Amino acid sequence: MKLRIVFSFLLSVGSAACVERSELNRDHDTSTVDTSTSSSTVSDDSDSDAPDSASTDSDSDTDTPTAETEGTDSESSSASDSNMNSDTDSDTSDTENDTGSTPDSEAEWTTESNTETGTAPDSDTVTDSVSDGNGDTGIDTATSTDSDSESETAPVPDTETETESETESETTCVPTDTFCCQNTDCAGHATCSGDGECICDNGYSGDACDYYFTALGYGRVTHTEGQATAVSEDGLVVVGWSRPAIGSREPFRWKNGSNEALGTLEDGYDAIPTDVNADGTTLVGTADVSTTGGLSTSVAFQWTEGQGLSSPGLLTLGTYSHATAVDNSGDIIVGDGDQDGETRGIIWRNGTPSTLQYDFAAFEPADISADGVIAVGIWDRMPSIADFDSTTDIAFWLPLTDAYTSGGALLVSNDGTVVVGWLGEETNIYRWQDNQTPDAIGTFIPRDTNGDGTVIVGMAATAPDAMIWTETDGLQSLSTILTEANVNLGGWNMVAATGISDDGRTIVGYGANGARNEGFLLRLPWKP
Repeated sequence: MKLRIVFSFLLSVGSAACVERSELNRDHDTSTVDTSTSSSTVSDDSDSDAPDSASTDSDSDTDTPTAETEGTDSESSSASDSNMNSDTDSDTSDTENDTGSTPDSEAEWTTESNTETGTAPDSDTVTDSVSDGNGDTGIDTATSTDSDSESETAPVPDTETETESETESETTCVPTDTFCCQNTDCAGHATCSGDGECICDNGYSGDACDYYFTALGYGRVTHTEGQATAVSEDGLVVVGWSRPAIGSREPFRWKNGSNEALGTLEDGYDAIPTDVNADGTTLVGTADVSTTGGLSTSVAFQWTEGQGLSSPGLLTLGTYSHATAVDNSGDIIVGDGDQDGETRGIIWRNGTPSTLQYDFAAFEPADISADGVIAVGIWDRMPSIADFDSTTDIAFWLPLTDAYTSGGALLVSNDGTVVVGWLGEETNIYRWQDNQTPDAIGTFIPRDTNGDGTVIVGMAATAPDAMIWTETDGLQSLSTILTEANVNLGGWNMVAATGISDDGRTIVGYGANGARNEGFLLRLPWKP
């Protein structure tokens, strides 16, 4: 009995010693792994650019040998496993240190290269470097290291991207005088086509696509003929007339590309506008009106946006009237009519007609200044100018040249200082400045002048041709100027220029568009 007890005691002591020896071995294993981990950590810290993932792999290696040690039943087995695991960890640590020495910037290059070229990371190479260990630990470590290696492989130059960049640089479009790359390469109003050609926008033409020419059409769809007769000072509103193949003329007003027929007076027909105010809200002219007994007479008319077409009235005992011009405001109209059998000049102020005072009653106004104070015309077969001051209406003759004894004034500038008229013959045109001796400017029929009297438009005296006179170039054919600038007139024959804007850049008139007359509008890129 005692022997059994002693034997049992010795057996227990031996087992305890084995357990203690096993625990010591386990501690030795742990210490070995910790040393390996410490080595890996030091290696990571020595390289400031090492990625954080290397440290994560070291923690995974520490856990693996501990699990294997817990499964050991004998001292020799524990020692063997411990040594084996220590070797494995050391190899793994070396591999991690080698991999961890690659800078982060290289990892970014590799990621971009793989994305662009579609090349997968070389996972076989990474697995071989870690598989020197045993069991699942090698596989796990290979997988982790493969992930790091994918982002830490040495950079590969992106030769494809550089080649594409060089190709794009070589094919960059370079505009020339005859080839465009984009709309901004084109001068004037033009668009760059896909063939590198600057195509003028609709209505524009010329070498630089900066001349604008358009037909005005007619007031009604049934009309087949027409003329433009005047333009507002800003060049935005045009007035004129149109008519059907068989029928009378009806005034129209063109604005923003739209042509509007304005109707006629009661019992009226053949209404022809002669002038328009500064902003195009009032136009004036003359219409024929049927009277009793099958007769007719001429009557001045005015049109306003608010009241439409109406007659401003006749002088007392008058039977006819003509409206020739209107001031900028639209409140003052000048013209002529009769009174008790005598021809008289008329001025309508706010719809009320009156004549000049005293012996100047026979003065016949043809045009009026912008402020409605100065009028020019003819008086006793002489070119004359009148001051329509409300208290001292007065007229006087303009000076003549030695060669002529008669004439007439036709146009006046906005400020009344420049007058255009004729001497001797109605096509023998002169220009007065500040009431001084006039200068001959050519043979033609003037129809309008710009704001300061430096540009005059009209028609040729002997043939149907629109004409323009400037201080710089004198009298020229408007068609010739446009042809030399390569302006596309679409086969038009320009017969007459009848109106010009205040700045001289917008000209209206009429021409033969095929077999019929039609009004036109022309915008110049320069002041004549």
